Parts: sequence; C-alpha cells; structure tokens
Amino acid sequence: MSSMAPQLLQALDAAVKNDFQSLRNLYFHKLTACTIAVVVGVFIEEAEYFLSWTFVRRFVPLNILLPTHRFESWVRITAKIGWALIVIGVAGEGLYEARVSRADGWLQDFSNSLLTAAQRQAAQAMGEAGDARERAAVLEKQAADLSERIVEMGPRDLLLYGKRGIDFVKGLKPFRGQKVQVRNCFPETLFNAEVSALKKRLRAVLTDAGWDVFPVDAGYSGCTGTEVWVGISSDASKQSSDRARALLASLHALPMEGALHTFTETDERRQNPPLSDPDSIVIVLLQHSFSATSVPINAIPGVLP
Repeated sequence: MSSMAPQLLQALDAAVKNDFQSLRNLYFHKLTACTIAVVVGVFIEEAEYFLSWTFVRRFVPLNILLPTHRFESWVRITAKIGWALIVIGVAGEGLYEARVSRADGWLQDFSNSLLTAAQRQAAQAMGEAGDARERAAVLEKQAADLSERIVEMGPRDLLLYGKRGIDFVKGLKPFRGQKVQVRNCFPETLFNAEVSALKKRLRAVLTDAGWDVFPVDAGYSGCTGTEVWVGISSDASKQSSDRARALLASLHALPMEGALHTFTETDERRQNPPLSDPDSIVIVLLQHSFSATSVPINAIPGVLP
C-alpha cells in the first residue's frame, strides 16, 4: 500500500497540471478568436475604402451586386458591424489575455510547488540515506567489536592468526635467536585441547619470528592460576629479561592475559626436562579463564588472513 502512495500522488499532480494546461489553452484559443474578430472588423469597417480601389472595382461588379441608391446605407451597416466586431474583439482580447496570463501564473506556481516538493523529497531522501549510512556504520562497528570480543573470549590460538599473528611476529623479529620453550601446566592441562592448540600455534609463530624454539614437548609442574606465564630464570641476563618483558607485552597486545614469572633454582631443578639454560625464556600455558576448547580455525569467519 505504501508503494502505491507515491504513484497515486504523481498521477494526481499530472491530472491537476493537465487541467491547468487545458484551461490555459482554452483561454488562448478564445484570445486568438478575438484577435481574428478585430482584424475582420477592421476590414469590414473600412470596406468603403477598400472598394474604392480601382483594381477591386475591376474584379467586383458593384453596380450589379449593389445598386447605387443602396450603397450608402450598406456602407453604414457594414461599418457598424465592423465597429461591433472591433469592440467585441478588443474587449475579448483584454479579457482573455488577462485569463491567459492568470492561467500561466497558475501553471508556474503549480510547477514551482512540484519542484519545491521534489527538492524537499530529495533532501529528505538524502537525509534518510545519510541516517541509514550512519546506522549501518554503527551496526558494522558493533558487529566488528562483537566479532573481536568473540575471538578474544574464544580459544586463544585464534588470536595468533590474521593481522594479530602478523603483528605478533613482526614485534618479536628484532629478538631473533632468543631461546624459548613452550610448556603446558602439568598435569592440569595435559588433555586440554585449547591449550594444545595454543601451544602448537605459539611454537609456529615464534619460529616464524626467528626465535630458537625448544624442540621437545615438555610440561611444567607446580603451576597454579589461569592464562599464560612468561618465565625467566632468576639468573637470566638483563637482555633475556628485557626480551621476556617484550614477549609479554606482545601477548598483551593480542590481547592475551599473561604475567611475568621468575623461576627459582628449585623450580628449575624439579622440571622434566629441567630448565637448564638460565637465558631461555619459558612460556607456561595454563587453563583459559573462559575454559574454552579449541575449534577449527575456519569456524569463525574473518580470522584467517
């Protein structure tokens, strides 16, 4: 029903405009008729003068058509008829010229009103389109924020794909050659699929960054809490300690929760295999705070580059 309303309005506007145009044409035709009446009246009123021309008398047999004793009365009658036509024609010209002018004004006013309405509708449509674009932009941002939030709350290995993964690798490349171990908290996360997927992905991106990743799959016992530990020996060099802080900052930027943990000599000896190199950074993976399990990467649109 709403789609029919504009068409109905357009039809009504066209009908009104056609009526105005028809009325204006009627007045113009009557104006033309009055002008013709004036011309004919002038010709009839001056018939005596025209008939006095020699070449007219040659072709018009006045003596036969009009006796001489009736010529003067005929001239008076035709002059009156001519004057009557002139008076009626001039009066009609004045009347219908005014009406034609008025009809032209009506047409112009109606056309202006249509133009104003069209401009108003166009402005309204542009405003509605602008509002729709703004709403679409807001919804798009909300959808993007929601998507980001879903990824952040989901399995942590997904944070290391796409642009996040590229930026993570780029931030760690200046420290290439740094030794690092990726261990999961034992035995709490031994069969945790989310932690296993994160461990695998972390080892891959650290290798891409040029870090020296410990090849043995190892665990870390005696850990408590959630998220990630970035561990460094209490005997580590300042360079290794600074790199551990840089790694933690890169994890936070994903964003992935984590904390810096300093290993004591006792902590290092009781691990299997032991933490023998004091300059090796150890990443300990604890349970995710959302207790999520890993899902296929292609299950969340837009995660892969």
